[in-house]
Amino acid sequence: MTETSSARQLLLFFLVAATLPVGAVAQTRQTFSPRTDSIVDERRAARAGGTLTLDLATGGSVVVRGWDEKSVRVRARLAGRDWRDTRIVLVSNHGSVRLQTRLGGVRARRSTSHNFDLWVPREYSVELESAGGDVDIADVRGTFRGRTDGGAIVLRRVHGEAELMTRGGDITIEDSDLEGSVTTRGGAVTRSRVRGAVRMGAPGGQPDAVSGALDVSSRGGAIVLDVAPDGAVLRTGGGPIRVTSAAGAIDARTGNGAITIASANGSVRAVTGTGDVHIRVDADRDSQSVYIQSGSGRVIVELPTGFAGAVDLETGYTAAFGRAAKIESDWQLARATTPDFVLNGGTPQRYVRAQGTIGSGNGRVRVRTTNGDIELRRPARRCLWCAGSCDSRANSSGTGLTLRYASRPDNTRRPPCTPRTAAVAPHKCAL
Repeated sequence: MTETSSARQLLLFFLVAATLPVGAVAQTRQTFSPRTDSIVDERRAARAGGTLTLDLATGGSVVVRGWDEKSVRVRARLAGRDWRDTRIVLVSNHGSVRLQTRLGGVRARRSTSHNFDLWVPREYSVELESAGGDVDIADVRGTFRGRTDGGAIVLRRVHGEAELMTRGGDITIEDSDLEGSVTTRGGAVTRSRVRGAVRMGAPGGQPDAVSGALDVSSRGGAIVLDVAPDGAVLRTGGGPIRVTSAAGAIDARTGNGAITIASANGSVRAVTGTGDVHIRVDADRDSQSVYIQSGSGRVIVELPTGFAGAVDLETGYTAAFGRAAKIESDWQLARATTPDFVLNGGTPQRYVRAQGTIGSGNGRVRVRTTNGDIELRRPARRCLWCAGSCDSRANSSGTGLTLRYASRPDNTRRPPCTPRTAAVAPHKCAL
C-alpha cells in the first residue's frame, strides 16, 4: 500500500474554525512510520486562559505539558489493527482548541492503540472525555475536568481546580495546588507535596468532619501520602496505607494490607483486615489516643517519652500460628495469658494481654490483633542530621547497629552516626 492510499483511508480532517469557513479542511502535514502507523503533528494558535477539549471516542493515552509558546501542538501516533479507520478533527476557535477522534468503517469489533502528546500554554484548562487510556498532565495552571473509562491519572505541578474521574486506574498527584476531586473506581492513590483541599479516591466519598483534613479513598489499591498537615481520613478496599508525616488526626482503614504512619502528631486510628501496623507518635498531647485493630499481623507502636495515659494491648493466636504470640513493652505493664484456647465466635484462640497506666495523663493506647506480636516502644533515636533521603549501611564497628547516612546536595555522604547517637537495633530504623 502506498503512502498516498494510506492517507486516503485515514480520512484526517483538520478544521481551523478561527480562520476557515465552517466545514473547510485545512492543509495537514502527515507522515507515516515504516510500519505504516500514522504520525500526525499539527499546531494551532492559542492564548493563555483558553481550553483544550479532548473528545476521544477511540480512547488513547494522553500526555499534556505546559510550555511557553502561544500555540497548542498536537502530536498523535495512530496505531493498532484498525488505525486506518480513525478520523481526527482539530478545531481552533478564539485561542481554544478541540481535538476529536471517531472511528469509521463497518467492522463490529475494532482495535486501536493511539497516543496523543499535546503542548499547551502554561495557563490553560483541559476538558476530557475518553473511551479509555492514561492521562498525564504537568506544568499547567487551570481547570481540569472530565473522565477516562479506564487508565491512570497523573497530575504533576498543576494548579487550579480538578474534577477528574477514571473508571479504573491509579491516581498520582505530586507538587500541586488543587481544589476539587480526582476519583477512581479501583486503583492505588498516591499524593505527594500537595496543597489545597482536593479529594482523592473513590467517587461519592463523604467529606471528613474535621476542617482541612484530607479525604482519600479507593475501592482497591495503595494509598501513599507524604504529608497530611491537618490530618486525614484514608480508606481503601484492599492495599497498603503509608503516611510519612501527619500533623492532625489520622483515621486509616484497609480491607487487606499494612498500615504505616511514620510520624504522627495527633491521634491515630488504624484498622486492617489483615496486615502489619507500625505507628510512630512524635508529639505529646493531652487526650491523645492510638487505636489499632488487625485481623492478623504484627503491631508496633512507638510513643514519645512523655506520653501519659492508659494502655490496653491484646493479641490472640490460634494453634495454626505455631507458637505463642508475644507482647513487648518499654514500660511496665501487668500481663496475663489465658490458660486454654477459647472459642470466641470463630477459631479457638489463646489470648495474651498487657494493661497499665503511663504517667497521669488522659491519653489512651488500645491494640487488638490476631496471630501477631505487639511491641510498645519508646521512639528510636536517630542521627541528628537524618533528614530527606537517608540510606542504611552496616556498622563496621562490630556493635551490630544500623547507621544512617544522609545525602548532601552535591550527592556526597556525610560520615556515619556514632554508636552513641545511633544506639538502636536495625529493625527499629525501618521507618
